[in-house]
Amino acid sequence: YGTVLCDVDWVINVTNFYYSRGYTVFVQLFPFYGWQWRGKYYSIGYYVPKKVLDVLHRCKFHAIGLSQLKSCRVDSLVAVLRQLRREFPSVLVFYYGNWDEELEHLLAVAPYVDLIGVDIWCYVDSSYTIHPHTVTLIRELAKLNKIIFIGEVGFRRDDLRAWYQPWNWRVKSIKCECADVY
Repeated sequence: YGTVLCDVDWVINVTNFYYSRGYTVFVQLFPFYGWQWRGKYYSIGYYVPKKVLDVLHRCKFHAIGLSQLKSCRVDSLVAVLRQLRREFPSVLVFYYGNWDEELEHLLAVAPYVDLIGVDIWCYVDSSYTIHPHTVTLIRELAKLNKIIFIGEVGFRRDDLRAWYQPWNWRVKSIKCECADVY
């Protein structure tokens, strides 16, 4: 959110199409400041811009949230999550972190969400794997009496760079059968 909105009509039509057919629809907001990966953001501000909220209020969905903001100050992240709760009181609010996110960061965010979780993959030595730290995070989060949310299980098929700008199909893929992680 922020400086870039994609095709607004397309977003509204797609979310409403799947919602009306009984699918569970999640809306994930991506803070966007240039091309820096959001995991390095120190702050995402303290609100979602009005023009983004105006679009979302025209959509039907079951859950809304953020992910992979491991460097973000907790007060900034919590402010946005609380705003989402106020704006959309009838939907679930979520946050999921990276496989290497600090447990303390996730625990600080947990009281403000219905679903809390992590990505279950990491990229090590040219292959995808589940890191032992991820297993520890999931075990600890399971103690919170919250719904555990697993983020980003799949990628573009056979693409070693599938994690890089996954929304951008013009990014040149690097074909590799080892990237079949679904």
